[in-house]
Amino acid sequence: MVTAIMVIVSSCAETQLAIHSVKRVADVVEEESHARYKVGNPYQIGGHWYYPKEDYEFDETGIASW
Repeated sequence: MVTAIMVIVSSCAETQLAIHSVKRVADVVEEESHARYKVGNPYQIGGHWYYPKEDYEFDETGIASW
């Protein structure tokens, strides 16, 4: 009888832990979905001017080399 009660109580705790974990993951996903589109200012490299423009089809992420 005591074993059965312990199993029931521990399974409730595991369920609560799982629910809490899912909520935390959902919160992180929502935070990351607030992306914005940024276009930089014109710049010069080696005597050549570059003029960034909006291009909503462009889909790349990473660290710029310049």
